[in-house]
Amino acid sequence: MVDRLPFFEHLEQTARRQSSLLCVGLDPRPERFAPEIQADPDPIFAFNRRIVDATRDLVCAYKPNYAFYEAHGLPGLQALRKTVEYIGPELPVILDAKRGDIGSTASAYARAAYEIWGAGAVTVAPYLGADSVTPFTSYADRAVFVLCHTSNPSAHELQEVWADGRPLYHRVAHLAQDKWNVYGNVGLVVGATYPEAVSETRALAPDLWFLMPGVGAQGGDLEAALQAGLRADGQ
Repeated sequence: MVDRLPFFEHLEQTARRQSSLLCVGLDPRPERFAPEIQADPDPIFAFNRRIVDATRDLVCAYKPNYAFYEAHGLPGLQALRKTVEYIGPELPVILDAKRGDIGSTASAYARAAYEIWGAGAVTVAPYLGADSVTPFTSYADRAVFVLCHTSNPSAHELQEVWADGRPLYHRVAHLAQDKWNVYGNVGLVVGATYPEAVSETRALAPDLWFLMPGVGAQGGDLEAALQAGLRADGQ
């Protein structure tokens, strides 16, 4: 692997340089593209390129959602590769793939995310425990955002189930902060649509970076999310 700055160090430097904590999702849906984009020979890449060109000096990271590329087969995956290459090494890329499987399969997913697609970080589902997380964290220069309390309406069906006197997402935050973060490369996904959960998770994981989806189309409040989620250092 090519030597690189550890992901969270890269992210912090970029956030300070850009004066931004904004991560822009790249979730292409060709049926919604403007006619001139649909007419492009590579419409998914053209759509992403337009967004990146408009926001490159305003963001701290980009987050392509793997599903929207895989849904279009090889052309979609080729557009994903071109997008990551177009963003370039100056800006962090988080691959939103929400992977989660047993150790050998998770190792293959990790290799794909980091070595094939060139992501600096990837989202991971911890439902299988450490077996689904540590193959990703073993890439010490890359990062893992573990799903903790997600932004979707039915998140409470499992994530807020109580066990051992606390909700499950509290247990995830505890494991991420105290057990899985051996290399200092673990963060948490905590939806901005649940500011109370964000606040509780921040208390449990005071040092971790949060990826906070839900501001925008899902209706999350930006000010409430920041008030609940910022660390003591303002990051």
